[in-house]
Amino acid sequence: MTIYINGQLSNHLPSARRALDYGDGLFETMRFEGGRVALWPYHLARLAEGLERLAINQSTDSIETEFQELLTGLCSEGQSAGVIKLRIFRGGDRRGYAPEPGVENYRVFEWAAEVPHWGDAETAMLCTQIVAHQPQLAGIKHLNRLEQVLAAREVELSQSCTTGIMLDYRGMLCCGVDSNLFIEDKGQVITPRIEESGVNGVLRRYAIEQLAEMDVPVQEEDIDPSILQDCDGLWLSNALRGLRRVKYVSEFADWSASASPLLEDLQARLRQSLGITSGVTEA
Repeated sequence: MTIYINGQLSNHLPSARRALDYGDGLFETMRFEGGRVALWPYHLARLAEGLERLAINQSTDSIETEFQELLTGLCSEGQSAGVIKLRIFRGGDRRGYAPEPGVENYRVFEWAAEVPHWGDAETAMLCTQIVAHQPQLAGIKHLNRLEQVLAAREVELSQSCTTGIMLDYRGMLCCGVDSNLFIEDKGQVITPRIEESGVNGVLRRYAIEQLAEMDVPVQEEDIDPSILQDCDGLWLSNALRGLRRVKYVSEFADWSASASPLLEDLQARLRQSLGITSGVTEA
């Protein structure tokens, strides 16, 4: 594992008090393959939005510069694939919730030489843990992920599924534990709105753009979970592990015997455009 803090090589993460106490910061987790992060512009755009929403005074220029320096260093070392995690922690050590003015924030890049499988099919369960209503934080990748921690624990305890599906505060479909949702239904694709809850995933954004180029309509709307019992399929998207079909939602819906030509076409398109070659699983 390699760690860079504000552009300097380090052997440990910083003791950033506000991140530890309050989750006061942002993060992006990126797939590095072929010497590049193909979705970096999407990650940086979401990060910039998060910095503005949380009022963290941090130039994206310095983030961009340090990111490019990291890529140059990895390539010079012969590294071509792995995972890069970027964290932005608000600086300051004084007690209390109010941010401390005039202090430098932490920009932490962490590199690990591991490549997650891309496209693996999932088996899912409906989690009891919901995603709260919070428009100010919806869409961005802030550090407070306790809802996902509790949902992931449900999946672990079930010992029967690989992931969980989470509902929002109204009982509508929101997201996977670590993914966005796409529902294939009668020739169109539907995905939950993210203006009030959930994360606007970078692969979600990219997949919507690719579907538009394929002349496939994508609707962003509130989705009752009952649609899963009659729709043609459920997909999960995640920047590290790609677009994956769900075989079934335990005791609720089953697509294990069906194939999706649309999903297969979109997966192939994503692999080609993003340069994905490692750990690839077909639909």
